[in-house]
Amino acid sequence: MNHAHDPKAIGLYDVLDKNAHPVQPERRTILAQARLFFTFSHLSLQSDTLAYHHAAQITHDSLASFRKAPGLYRTAVSATGNPTGKAEDELATSYNQSFVILGLATWGRLHPDKDVTDEL
Repeated sequence: MNHAHDPKAIGLYDVLDKNAHPVQPERRTILAQARLFFTFSHLSLQSDTLAYHHAAQITHDSLASFRKAPGLYRTAVSATGNPTGKAEDELATSYNQSFVILGLATWGRLHPDKDVTDEL
């Protein structure tokens, strides 16, 4: 996790190079965060590995920074969770949204005590 996460920033890095350095350390995309959210939530359901749950929690917590309205997420934000100011980063696409839905549904199975129905 040391290479994939900056504790002073939201989420996990989108891409690491072959030396495990972030390619775009100051930018996060909903597609990467939502895919990682789904993947780590699913891995947590399948194992007792705490690292998977921790990674799922980090990506779950990043979702609020992308939210434009309930159930609608912008394409990208800065590493601090602020809008980038670029029009293309404000777009919300159905492809990106589908991974948020997969992540939230899986997170809901992992945490049945947390109601994700409204966001879904």
